[in-house]
Amino acid sequence: KNRNQFHFFDWIIEIERNKTKEYYAIEVKSSEVPNRYCYDEQLNDYYKKDVVERIYKGIKKLSDIENVTELAFLKGKKVYPIFIFKDLPFVNSTVINDLLVSCSGNYQELCTKIKNNELYIFNIDTFENFIEMMKDESFSIEWLFDEQKNNPGENLNSIMQKRYGKVLLRNTYL
Repeated sequence: KNRNQFHFFDWIIEIERNKTKEYYAIEVKSSEVPNRYCYDEQLNDYYKKDVVERIYKGIKKLSDIENVTELAFLKGKKVYPIFIFKDLPFVNSTVINDLLVSCSGNYQELCTKIKNNELYIFNIDTFENFIEMMKDESFSIEWLFDEQKNNPGENLNSIMQKRYGKVLLRNTYL
């Protein structure tokens, strides 16, 4: 990041489906919960101090679409902000939404996006499966997260397994 440059998401993926372009803004975070947080009541503190802050900073970057010339092609388009973590507890389940909302007191914009399914959070292994599923024209990120919302006892991987087979697919792009 130089003085005259901006920092947006790590990647932007453009997919054309049925003559409509979809844009996925991908932000990868290398943070993972240290073991000491997994075994006591400090997990909420970790999410509050680290995870919520990282996601909030990413969400703020979406405003660059309106202000940065290089991002003009995204103006007026549907952009799906995706945050990928190495391995965070609860990320692949609906528990993450409640946890993030409970930890994000001063971040109203973040809370609203979480409640409205307007941001998407994956662990890396689940994201690899998600990318593989994107080859299917009838599959969508909105469907996946709506399905999870309607079936809160299931995680993202189990939903994809039910639709595409018992064996999780691996990302053929890798």
